[in-house]
Parts: sequence; C-alpha cells; structure tokens
Amino acid sequence: MDSLKRKTPNERLGDVLSPLFHCAMKQHTYESHEPAPGIISLDAQIHQLIGKIKKIAKGEHSVVIQGANGTGKKLFAQTIHYYSGREGPFVDVDCSKIPESLSDSLLFGHEEKSFVEAAKWQIGFFSQAANGTLFLDEIAELPLVQQTKLLRVLESKRFSQVGSHETIPFTGRIVAASQEDLNEMVQAKAFHEHLLNQLNTFELKIPSLSERPEDIPLLVNHFTMKMGDITFSQDALDLLKNADWPGNVRQLKNIIKRISILTESSVITAEEIQRLEAV
Repeated sequence: MDSLKRKTPNERLGDVLSPLFHCAMKQHTYESHEPAPGIISLDAQIHQLIGKIKKIAKGEHSVVIQGANGTGKKLFAQTIHYYSGREGPFVDVDCSKIPESLSDSLLFGHEEKSFVEAAKWQIGFFSQAANGTLFLDEIAELPLVQQTKLLRVLESKRFSQVGSHETIPFTGRIVAASQEDLNEMVQAKAFHEHLLNQLNTFELKIPSLSERPEDIPLLVNHFTMKMGDITFSQDALDLLKNADWPGNVRQLKNIIKRISILTESSVITAEEIQRLEAV
C-alpha cells in the first residue's frame, strides 16, 4: 500500500503514456525510406545503425550514442527503447540542465526532510526508469563527482535515495548520448575512464546531415507535409542538398518551418529560399 501512496504524477503519467507509445509504434507501418518509426533515411549508414539497434535492443547492456547537435540522438535512443520491448517508460534526462546542488536528489530521489529544501518525498530519475530506459542526454556535462556515483550504480545495479540507507535495485537500462568525443574527454581528464568503459558496451555514431545529402529531399517532404501545402522545386532541393548544415536535421526542420510561414508561394524555388535568406 505504501508504494501505491508514493506514486508520483510523473510515475502515473508514465504508466499511461508508455503503453500508448508502444501501441502507436506497433500500429505504425513504414516504407524502405523509414527504416524505423520516425527515422527518415535512404542512407546506408542509417539503415546499418537500425539493424544494429534491432540486434542489441533486447539486451541489458548500456549504449552510448555519439553525434553532433541536431542529428537526432534522442530519436535513436527512443528507437532502442521501442525495440527493447521494455514495459517501463522512456525517461529523458538532459544532464546539462541538472543543477549540481540538486543532482543527487534529481537522479536518485530523496526522503522527506533529508535536507532543508526536501519538504516531501521525491522520486528520482533512476526510480522513474524502472524496467524502462534512462536516457542520459549530454552526459559529458555531468560533473566528475556525479560520474563516479553513476559508475557505482552501473557496477552494483543499486542506488540509494538522499537521506536513506536503503539500497534500491536499478532495473532499467541506461542509454547515454553526447555531442562531445568522450574518448577525447577521457584523455583530457574531463570524463571518467571507467564510466565510459561501463557505458560503452555498444556505441552508435550518428552521421551528420551533410554526410547524407540524399536524405534531404525526403526530410523536406516529411516536414512540409506537417507545415502546409507547399512543395519544393528541384533547384530548391539541390540548393538545400549542397548547403552546410551545422545544426543538422533540427536546423533543416527550422528552416522549412520558417519558409512555410514567410512564403506567399505554393512552390518554393531556390530563388525564393535565397530571397527569404533561409539558407
């Protein structure tokens, strides 16, 4: 009964959303240019990544996803969760936004009155991800002291809430992501070497959008379907394919959104894109 009383709004929301997420995914039918739900690509590298994900998804091992900003690391992490068949929720944590002073409380939870601000009991991300997937995005931003604590959890598969001596089993799976080269950070003493060894059982490297220009027309079509009745001429697509994309897929999506709002044309040409200064 105590565990039922302690169920937080986040947990209850996870109970509702997790089966809906799985149901929606299972009902999805996708074509050859969509190797997994929500991932649009003809690129051989992407298809190989999805093939690897399908092989490793049902295991217990941690996964590290490396890729530049905007390449879709979270989407690939969700794909791992989908193919894992795990019954628990996908818990998304941006490590760069965790205040260092509250990191223990947010990650592991805390008991009531365990510190001054702890007015009531709080569940942590590790508990929320029970039987599911804990996605630690931008893990390179985690302070070294927290990296050490994370290493202990990975080694023991147990953790404790702040203010409690009781250890709780961690039944989830960790998928970590970074836009930084974690091996280089280890060399610079900015990332814990043993933690990387624990996390990096499997590594997925997401190619940049500039490395797969043949996907740009597919992505443009995908985004325009959601943003209005406009089409892109061949010269416009050629312009986009030859552009530099430091922000990757996220940048392309934002540009398509901006064009759809600003244009008064139903057919977008290269000239129209340049007129709008979108690229």
